[in-house]
Amino acid sequence: MQTLVSPDSPLQFGCCISEGNPRELVTRAVGDIGGEAVNIGWESMHHRKACGWDAVVYDLAPWDKRSQSTIRTIIEACPTAPILLYAPVRPGIGSLLCDRWPDRVGIKLQFEDPEEATRLYDQMRVLLGRIPLQHIGSIFGALFPELPNRVSTYIRLAIRELGDAGQVSPNVSSLAYSMEVSLRTLERSWAGLRIPSPKELLDWIMLLYITLAGESTCIPVGAAGRVIGLDAAAICRLRKRLVSPMIANALQNGIESTSDFDVTLLSFARRYGISADHVLEVSEHAVLKCR
Repeated sequence: MQTLVSPDSPLQFGCCISEGNPRELVTRAVGDIGGEAVNIGWESMHHRKACGWDAVVYDLAPWDKRSQSTIRTIIEACPTAPILLYAPVRPGIGSLLCDRWPDRVGIKLQFEDPEEATRLYDQMRVLLGRIPLQHIGSIFGALFPELPNRVSTYIRLAIRELGDAGQVSPNVSSLAYSMEVSLRTLERSWAGLRIPSPKELLDWIMLLYITLAGESTCIPVGAAGRVIGLDAAAICRLRKRLVSPMIANALQNGIESTSDFDVTLLSFARRYGISADHVLEVSEHAVLKCR
């Protein structure tokens, strides 16, 4: 299995798994993608004695109403971390999973067949890919703090569907359909706003994700692209269209940081009249949080 994270700075996965075999499977799957599993007991998790992880895996122990309280604690303590509820198949588990959680909370049931290790590894790859996606959402929130509700919903939905993309990335039509509005109604929501059109905004989200993933988690560009349904050729076309070499060279000559993510974010800022100082501050905060 391919290690996707730099061994020099592994991402930490807070793992609250009460039973031995599932805990071993989770620890192995996290290690296989190059992360570090930090095993923690339910009491510490429930009472918020530890937090700050890059991602969280929780099995819903003790499998009663306290479990939902623990999930809310994790959501509050780790405001940008993707969360996997890795739940055992047991009586009453369905009622604990039926609440409406934020988009960054995913669910997988535990199974005991020989293929479970492979399925869990694939799930950890998805979780890993969602780490920088969540930070892209935070970046847009910082750059555009007062967007209309429909535009904010579009951004959140785009990030959620990109995290679930697999082989096919979402498009404006599929997002409008999920929002239960027509394309024309969606586009009218952008009237008078100095932000990209729905199509271009989605393209920027994808490109920023790919560059942030490479810089903060050392996910190879190709692997990051596959998370959101883009192959290498599509990534190349996207970058060529949004960030021309002329702009990239000018930005690299004018700022101390020449990272791919900074150049991409500054290209976005220059096109839409956002202060470069503000953008670099947002960039540093995002990369440090995302590592």
